[in-house]
Amino acid sequence: MKRIACKFLAIVFILILTTPLLLTPIDGETFGETGGSVRCSTNLQLIPQAEQIGGGHISWTIEGEAAQEMRQILLDSIGNDTFFPDQANGDGSLDEKELAIFLDTNGMLESFIQRGGALNSFRGSYDFFGFEPIRDIDPDDHINYFGAEITRSSLNSDNIADDTQGLLGSTADDRDSIKIDFTIRFHESPGRGGPHELDISDTEVLNAVWESLIVPVKRDLITGAGDTPQTEFNIEHENLLSDKDGNYGVLLRNGTIMDSDNYTIYPVDRTVTIEDDSIELGDDISIVYAYSPIWEGESEIRHWSYVVGTNNFYDPEYDGSLYLIRTPAGEILYYSNSFLAGDAPDESISWIEFDPLMNPQILFVIVAVFAYFTAKMPKKYFKDYRSEYPAKYRGRAEKSPFVHIVTKLAVIALLILYFIPIIGPLYVKGLYLIILSPALMVGSVILSKITYGKKISNIPDKIRNPPPKKKKTAKKVPKNSEGKYKKVKCGRCGERFTVPAQKNLLAVKCPVCEKRQIELKEGYNYILLDETGDNAYSIYKDFIKRGLNGLIISTKLPSKIQEKHDLFDQDIKWVSESASEKYDVLDPKRMDFEITKSINNFAEENDRGVLLIDCLEYLVIENDFREVTKFIKKVTDITSMNAITLLVYVNPEAFSINQLSTLKKGFDNTEDLRMGKKKDKY
Repeated sequence: MKRIACKFLAIVFILILTTPLLLTPIDGETFGETGGSVRCSTNLQLIPQAEQIGGGHISWTIEGEAAQEMRQILLDSIGNDTFFPDQANGDGSLDEKELAIFLDTNGMLESFIQRGGALNSFRGSYDFFGFEPIRDIDPDDHINYFGAEITRSSLNSDNIADDTQGLLGSTADDRDSIKIDFTIRFHESPGRGGPHELDISDTEVLNAVWESLIVPVKRDLITGAGDTPQTEFNIEHENLLSDKDGNYGVLLRNGTIMDSDNYTIYPVDRTVTIEDDSIELGDDISIVYAYSPIWEGESEIRHWSYVVGTNNFYDPEYDGSLYLIRTPAGEILYYSNSFLAGDAPDESISWIEFDPLMNPQILFVIVAVFAYFTAKMPKKYFKDYRSEYPAKYRGRAEKSPFVHIVTKLAVIALLILYFIPIIGPLYVKGLYLIILSPALMVGSVILSKITYGKKISNIPDKIRNPPPKKKKTAKKVPKNSEGKYKKVKCGRCGERFTVPAQKNLLAVKCPVCEKRQIELKEGYNYILLDETGDNAYSIYKDFIKRGLNGLIISTKLPSKIQEKHDLFDQDIKWVSESASEKYDVLDPKRMDFEITKSINNFAEENDRGVLLIDCLEYLVIENDFREVTKFIKKVTDITSMNAITLLVYVNPEAFSINQLSTLKKGFDNTEDLRMGKKKDKY
């Protein structure tokens, strides 16, 4: 059972760690005016160091008409040889060189993530149309995401072909899904160590894949008509990109598009008024400006935070899906929600670096200790109740299923509330666990004490208080019995008594102190020859009294063994072809599988132990003698390697002389517990 429990806990732990891999994105649907969807899946791993640094991943998935629209924008901007003559090929499809403008080192998307804004990415990456003021960037300006300031971002492998799907080689007509994978590094945001509220529905990273697309526009304006030059031009795009000084566009006159000496920068206004005396009637004038597209369709956020150490989340406010897994090593947070762009919900969760009332490690110790004692109480009171019975009647003591089941359910519920503090709308604070843990233990004590107290009071008085046993005295030696008896002195109490001369002292106990006159050594294999198995069970009990864990494999009904030999606390396997829900049954015909497996499990789980096998004759009947000897060899090997004491009871009358001789050869020692001439026959 211990091994099964350990395997179960290991599987649960592995599932907790690999849950993100088990959740696959749902298929995109068509929403909003533009159709399609944009989904952002992120994960952050916080490493407990001096500055709480860590890393993670961002994965964007663009589907449906949104993917088609993104390709069109990319081709209109980075794929346009008018604006990027050195990078763009102008063939209507996206190649690796063109995508590098958007995705590679210092590309638009990477700079957007690292520098916290659309124009920062635009200004920091390129000398775009001579925007000199645009390169004036604040190096400390970063995106704050789930309490982490992102300081570095890039493609996972710096290889566009490996880290994107649906972009390379695509055209404006393609509608296949687009996927982009980034790796990020971050450090702790200012103020995060103390109580800090995190905006978990923040859409800045989600929108980065869209808003980092910089769309340049060049409008050629002919001023040759009329008596005076046109000096006012309207700009209609809503999401204009501007620098921190409010400058957004330039005026080109009498020069090429990339000749920055011919640009004049104008402040932000929907109307550009040109006040320049050098403009004459008939001059060609171009307005150049940039804007970032606005996503208007379905958006989705999926986020995982892995936090190691004393940090913890608390007090969530959310409408989407939020799960929190608390462990002694740290916490795992999962959040997801879908919404239309521009209509993100206001959702948050608080964060603190250390709080004794919410700390995962402190809570685990409290919950584990009280869960252990809560589960222990019914066993303790049952043991006290059972001890009220004399040894021969202890088989009548029965557990109260109600008490034990209720206690187990309470312990399981307590552990679930620790490991999963957020279940739907329910949030279990650390303080609740601190109060609930001792309360459950007290409840377990009260319930167990009352239930088993009533059971004790119902034990018949004649069973609880049997008449005292008479003191044993040494038997007198009959007259004219010289040579038939021998004198023995007890090594413990010094009592002198006589026993039959041919009796093995291993089967002799002192009549006063009940000490066995010869004791077997631990860790050896013994075959015990006797007409009955009583001596074998008595020797087995001696090993149990030494503190060894025991296992009995027998054809006898376990309840009869328990009553006859007072072995109520022992693990007894019943070798039988009969099915039973009450007993642990081993099939004699599956000797090499079921019986050997039980023995092997027992040997692996116990550093010191004693194993009694009382079923050899039955195994020979159900199999054959040769197979049984092979089975005995496997068992002796297992017990010898694990320092387990093996006792195999055999009735010599059930075997031939040759068979018995063969069996003896497989054991370290043979102990013949019979008396009389029958011993000489073998």
